[in-house]
Amino acid sequence: MPRLAGTEEWNEGLLRGKARYYLDTIKTVGEVAREFWPHERAQDPRRVDEIRFREEVTDVRLEQFTEAMALLLVSDRTDEAMSFFADLGWVLNGFPTSDGPKTFGRVSVNIRQFVGLSLFAALAKDGGMLLGETGLEYRTSRGSLTLSRDRQNGSEFLAVLPTLFFVALATRVERVDLYILSKLISDLLGQYGALGLFERPEAKLLGIYSTLFEGNSSEPRIAFIFGQLDGFMALRELERRYTSRIREMRSDRYHWVRMNAPGDLVDWVLLIAQVAMLRDNGLPFLPENFPASPETHFCWDLARALA
Repeated sequence: MPRLAGTEEWNEGLLRGKARYYLDTIKTVGEVAREFWPHERAQDPRRVDEIRFREEVTDVRLEQFTEAMALLLVSDRTDEAMSFFADLGWVLNGFPTSDGPKTFGRVSVNIRQFVGLSLFAALAKDGGMLLGETGLEYRTSRGSLTLSRDRQNGSEFLAVLPTLFFVALATRVERVDLYILSKLISDLLGQYGALGLFERPEAKLLGIYSTLFEGNSSEPRIAFIFGQLDGFMALRELERRYTSRIREMRSDRYHWVRMNAPGDLVDWVLLIAQVAMLRDNGLPFLPENFPASPETHFCWDLARALA
């Protein structure tokens, strides 16, 4: 099973305790948040914006859940992480669905939550994405996540669509739905293309599937901007950046051995892109005899384990 180089130095008891701490404290995020809510609002609950409050609490839960899952994935606990990915109730309710209602219902979430939670569900092979006129929906075996475009900033929505494309691909949605999603990206690119969002390698990954983005000549076409070579070069760039980040984190010995080094232990965009390509019978990796870094090989092995 895959293990990130350097994590074998970690104390196993501390590692398990840290991951458990992140998960256990998810249950109390709401209570703690109310304690630190502005005093005048705490004195008068009617002044508390419950929708905003719940959104902020869910954001914190998502952050803690993500940290715990990263620790499990880099330390050869892939199966354990997969069991958590399949139950989004941890983030949405603060506890697994096995501890309460068997479903979490239909929940409206913000962009960050939709991307993170749908990505986790896709890794667990649970459910799939649906495309509607008003936004996106991800249906799982335990409930549905909805993301309304009307509530989102257009440029922010465009920035996450490349990642959501690979989430959709990983769940093996119909090709016609992938084409609709690609057209949505193309349409938004026409509105916000000057913002430089598509200079990022995360967006250039779309070139791998450039043929899906071709429309008629009157529409903006991502295929004219990115080709397959651009996509695979972006994939290699994300691997290079991941290697560089992990090595920098590992060089800080004090924080590394305590599992407190700043930065993400898992590149989630890179992971879902590689998993999606493997499930779509693509070949996102270089030949085994290619002199890739141990960190890059870890990415490849992890993607294979989750595919």
